[in-house]
Amino acid sequence: MALRAYRAAGSHIRDNLWLWIAVFAVITAVTGFLRWNVGHSSTWGDLMAFAGMVTGILVIMQSQVGFVSQHVEQDDEEELPAAG
Repeated sequence: MALRAYRAAGSHIRDNLWLWIAVFAVITAVTGFLRWNVGHSSTWGDLMAFAGMVTGILVIMQSQVGFVSQHVEQDDEEELPAAG
């Protein structure tokens, strides 16, 4: 049952990737503002760093949407041309 929940959450994130990017970007900005106002090391800074890392990962995922490799993988059964 746990794997079904992970798959459902993963597909929800994949289907709404721009929404999740925006949500985590806003969280990063808000926690950054709070960290700026506190003025010293705090939990807000840790939360800002975490939200920023999640935002970066989601942006990387979005950049790969629709990517088609130029290199075709060969099957194990196909023979490679003989060198020589």
